[in-house]
Amino acid sequence: MGAVLTVWRVSSGTDWRGHSLRTLLLALLGLGLVLGAPAGGQSCPATVVPLVQGLSNPRGLALGPDGALYLAEVGTPETGGRVSRLWPDGRWEVLLSGLPFFTHWTGETVGTTALALRRGDLYLLQGEGPGPLASALLRLPAGARTPEKVADLFAFFFAERYDPVTALQTNPTASPTVESNPFALLSDEATDQFFVVDSAANALVAVSPEGSITRLAVWPDNPVPTGLVRGPDGALLIALFSPFPFAPGSGRVDRLAPDGRLRPALTGLTMPIGLAVDRQGRLIVLEFAQGFQVASGFHPRSGRLLRLEGALRTVLADHLPYPTAVLAAPDGTFYLSLNGAFAPPGSGQVVRLIPCDRG
Repeated sequence: MGAVLTVWRVSSGTDWRGHSLRTLLLALLGLGLVLGAPAGGQSCPATVVPLVQGLSNPRGLALGPDGALYLAEVGTPETGGRVSRLWPDGRWEVLLSGLPFFTHWTGETVGTTALALRRGDLYLLQGEGPGPLASALLRLPAGARTPEKVADLFAFFFAERYDPVTALQTNPTASPTVESNPFALLSDEATDQFFVVDSAANALVAVSPEGSITRLAVWPDNPVPTGLVRGPDGALLIALFSPFPFAPGSGRVDRLAPDGRLRPALTGLTMPIGLAVDRQGRLIVLEFAQGFQVASGFHPRSGRLLRLEGALRTVLADHLPYPTAVLAAPDGTFYLSLNGAFAPPGSGQVVRLIPCDRG
């Protein structure tokens, strides 16, 4: 990866793979990860434990039934992307490497963006780019070293765009340009299918294990869907990053009810990029940044992790450097991917966040 990979884990004493606890705290301070009281909302400062460092554009996370953490990296032009696994005892292994990598004209790096587990197989969501694996849902069977394509999202949207009836239904004012950049993936046991949000197509689709695709929702106002989770009431919740130029407070979460009705559920967010539900059924929202300027880009170290409970918004963490994924663990903690975009190669990391009031 062009950087030294460091795996951090807690031992019985104060030693962290050769580093004292004091050294670790100083390092966290340098990274801006010792979290104080944020501005706005109720504060619940969290403890952040680094798990893996030296990553390049880390994105999607998945937790196996055995406690192993799977993570995807978009990577670099030289290395491509990769998928790795971190075992609870600290063992680290690379499952896939050399996955397709693409740099968008905006400067965003695109590749493997999301992961999911289903019946022992690992599923990968590949973003836009050239090549046969781009804009696709891939499957890595247990024990295999080569992924196989399950569904081609670009082909689906291409066929939809050039079907005159479907095109008028989905976006009657759009140009004939076809775009597809899948970003979030949900393996849904209740319906035995996958749900995928595509940030470029501004659509939510369902994908069967055999690869058939069904469109569930489309947003003609280009809000850039990025996050996806099933709520405790059975509805699908979708994070909408917001249209360019990403004005503060213009992001939202939409709710797709089981009967197909799509409505805004939560407004006033700033660049929501990931969603989760904690073990008490509360919605967790990950915000990528708190501002954007055309000349300088996204505000650095301004990401936040929010917990929503009715009208109460609790800031669990702020000053996060370009967070790209959040995963809720059964023990009430969260895993985060940091420096997952617009960051130098090797600066990415995955951390474990422990809320101050974890029940």
